[in-house]
Amino acid sequence: MRILDVCIIGFWDEEGSKQAVPRWRRRKQRADDGDGGGNGDSDEAKFITLPLPSTWQGRLAYTVDSLLSFRGSSLFKDCSWDWAPRAVRDYNPPNRAAYFRSALGNLIIAYVLLDLIDNILVRRQWNLGTPYPVSSLPALPQLFYTLLTPAFAYTGNVLAWEQPMGLILVMILRFPVNSCPPLHLYNPLEATSLAELWGYKWHTLWRRTFDRMSLPALWAMDRLGGDRPFSARTIKFVRASVIFALSALLHVGVTFSVTPKSAATRGIANIAWVLVFFLAQPFGLLFENTVVHPNTETLPKRWKGILRRSFVWVWMVWLGRLNANWFALLDGFGKRRLDFSPVDMIMRTLGYQSSFKS
Repeated sequence: MRILDVCIIGFWDEEGSKQAVPRWRRRKQRADDGDGGGNGDSDEAKFITLPLPSTWQGRLAYTVDSLLSFRGSSLFKDCSWDWAPRAVRDYNPPNRAAYFRSALGNLIIAYVLLDLIDNILVRRQWNLGTPYPVSSLPALPQLFYTLLTPAFAYTGNVLAWEQPMGLILVMILRFPVNSCPPLHLYNPLEATSLAELWGYKWHTLWRRTFDRMSLPALWAMDRLGGDRPFSARTIKFVRASVIFALSALLHVGVTFSVTPKSAATRGIANIAWVLVFFLAQPFGLLFENTVVHPNTETLPKRWKGILRRSFVWVWMVWLGRLNANWFALLDGFGKRRLDFSPVDMIMRTLGYQSSFKS
C-alpha cells in the first residue's frame, strides 16, 4: 500500500502540493528557553517547515524516514511530517527517562489486562461449529464478550509490538523520544461521534495511506460530475466507503494469514463478518451526519453529548458483535497468549482449575 501511495497515486498529485511532496517539520525551541509556543499555540508558532534536502545523504534519510513513517512521526529529533495528526506532532516527552517510565508502565498495565482477559476467554467453552459463536449468546454475555474483544486486541498490540519496539528503538538504539508515540494517543471511549472515533480517537496507523488511496475515487467523481459536480455529502460518503473497503481487505488478508489449519473451514464466515463490520461503517457515518447530529444540534450541550455518544456506543457494540465473531472463529478466544500468567497462579491458589491446557 505504501508503494501504491508513493509510486502510483503520486502521479496524480498536483505539483507542489503537500500530498505530492511531504515536508519535515521541526519543533521550535521550548517556550521556557525563550522561543516557541505553549500547547495552545498554532502549528506555525511551534514548528518550522524544513526545505527539501539537497544532498544525497539528506535525500536518503528523507526517503527512509518517509517509508518507515505510518503515522507521521519521524526518526529524527524534534521532527515530524507535515501530514501527521496533531497528537503525533505534539508528542514530545521531556527526556528519555520520562519515556521509559511511561512505556514501561503501559507495558505492565497491558500485560496485566491481557492476562486477565485471556483467562476469562480461555475458561469458556466456545462453540466454533457455528458461524456466530458470540452473537448467538444471550444478551448480557454477548455484550460482555463484545466489549472484551477490542480491549483484547488493544492490549495485545501494546504488548506484542508497540511498546517493546518503542523501548528497543528509544532506549537501546537511542532514537529520539518523539520517534515512537503510543498507538492510541487519545481515549477511544471519549469519542462523541463515529467520525471522531475513526478519524482521531482510534489509532491512525493507516490513516494517510487509506486517505491517499481513496483519491482516485475522488478524481473519477470529478470527471463524471462534469458541469454538475457531486454534493459534498456524496463525495464524503464515497471516500469513506473506499477507505473502509481498503481496511476490510487488509483485515481479510490478516484473516488468511493467521487462520490456523483447524479453522480453515470457517474462513468464509470469517470473511463475511469482516466485510459486514467495515463496509457498514460509512452508512453509520451517513446516518450520524443526516439524522443524529441535525436532531441533537439545538439540545443543551450536556444532552447533545450524551445522545451523540450513546449512538456511537450502540452502533459500535451492535456491529462489534460481528467483529467478536470474527476473532472467536480465528481461535482467538480458545488459546492462551501468555506463557506466564499471574492471574492463573492466583486462580489456582484459590482452588480453580488452571486455564493452561495440557
